[in-house]
Amino acid sequence: MSSVKFESFGVKTATEDEEEEQEALVKLRTFQRGQPTLLGAVQIVIGIILMVKVGAMFFIDVHFQIYSTSYWGFLFFITAGSMAISTNRKLSVRKVKAALWTSVLAVLAAGGGAVLHFYVGFTYPSCHTNDVCFYLGLSEMALVALHGVELVVALLVVFFAHRALSSSP
Repeated sequence: MSSVKFESFGVKTATEDEEEEQEALVKLRTFQRGQPTLLGAVQIVIGIILMVKVGAMFFIDVHFQIYSTSYWGFLFFITAGSMAISTNRKLSVRKVKAALWTSVLAVLAAGGGAVLHFYVGFTYPSCHTNDVCFYLGLSEMALVALHGVELVVALLVVFFAHRALSSSP
């Protein structure tokens, strides 16, 4: 015995709803073509590297206003990576939307961090003769590179999630 669901344009059976869900699931599989587990793992690794690197930078030269984007940005990267992996394991529209929006936050944090560290790397407190300042400048460029990679990875997750959502009903 199948249950009946009333709609404004007619009557649908539960089996028709299940068929529509299956069609939506097939369309959501386009998200899985982007290798979200791999992208999520990269996001998590970058988040952990940034957490350790910025934590070490506090011991060398404390400028919280400079490193705050990277320091808190790692939370966005780890969360977005975890969401991408979780979405790949159990696919649903809600999880794909969550992966999309956490990755959008990661894009904003990565873009802000890259711009900030690029600026700081070239305008670091005018001590170009000191070796410590030279290494801090190189460290800033390493942070720019990490944020750049995170930006690309998060944009890929956003792209595949948006494509999957726009193709599903």
